[in-house]
Amino acid sequence: MTYAFEIDFLPVGDGEHCGDAIAMRWREGDMHRVLVYDGGTAEYGRKLAEHIGTYYGTDHIDYLVNSHPDNDHAAGLVHLVENLTVGEVWMHRPWEYSTQIRQYFHDGRMTDTSLRERLQKKMSAAYCLE
Repeated sequence: MTYAFEIDFLPVGDGEHCGDAIAMRWREGDMHRVLVYDGGTAEYGRKLAEHIGTYYGTDHIDYLVNSHPDNDHAAGLVHLVENLTVGEVWMHRPWEYSTQIRQYFHDGRMTDTSLRERLQKKMSAAYCLE
């Protein structure tokens, strides 16, 4: 049976550090579209790829969304980009705005460049996703 719209909340993590990766599939005319919202860790990215292949019957994601650039939200998405085909990636890239946000950091030794590098390192999975 084919549904017009499906949404799957897939658990990622354990205990206090758990969350969801969300996969959606819907029909547009004769085609299905797939959206993935967050992906957990790299381990959960593999499980998410398997889920998409098994239940959606595809190895293509039309829209990949990273809600925010924490590693536990982006690392699984990196796995998807490396192992499936992806149409569009939607994400926040705070390292691109270091000149605008540096004023909020109270460290006079910090430069725009050093803040950019710190953000890229701290959010390494999202930076890799970019």
